[in-house]
Amino acid sequence: MAKLAITVSPQIVKNGGPITKDVYKSHATQVWERGALLKLASGLLTPVVDTSKTSAEIDTDDTGTTGARLFVALDDHLTAGTVFVAVQEIQADSIIEIQLLNAGAGNATSADVAKGTAYAGYQIDTGTVDGSALWGIDVNDTTNPVFSVIDVQSNYLPFKASADYDFVYVKVLSAILA
Repeated sequence: MAKLAITVSPQIVKNGGPITKDVYKSHATQVWERGALLKLASGLLTPVVDTSKTSAEIDTDDTGTTGARLFVALDDHLTAGTVFVAVQEIQADSIIEIQLLNAGAGNATSADVAKGTAYAGYQIDTGTVDGSALWGIDVNDTTNPVFSVIDVQSNYLPFKASADYDFVYVKVLSAILA
């Protein structure tokens, strides 16, 4: 059972692509929350969710292994329909601040990850939409990883780091992005 400790949506903190609200459209049947991880598929944005629906992991089965264009949703999109949406593209040098969680049990801290190691993500199902804004790095999952840890919060904000649910800076693995 996942430790449902994600309380803050991930955000691009450095080197994000342009913020756009009139360039990309949503897929007609998809909805998501602000902060959701999105991918461009057939010219339309859809949430990155576990394709098997048997777990909530976010790995290369969901993003693809190469040529992906990934985005962070800047607004809720809770009504299905093909409309322009506000997003920021994740680029090869983009740094995302994201919360850690332990999809096994217990709390996750920066001591549970290693800088330079790649991990899969994990999405918390909010029960309302597949494109949940509550996703983080699963400290237990290095299979088919998407994100590489570049720094831990205790280094970049040493006086703010939480004892229970630390944050990290990550990049999307460059091989995954277009």
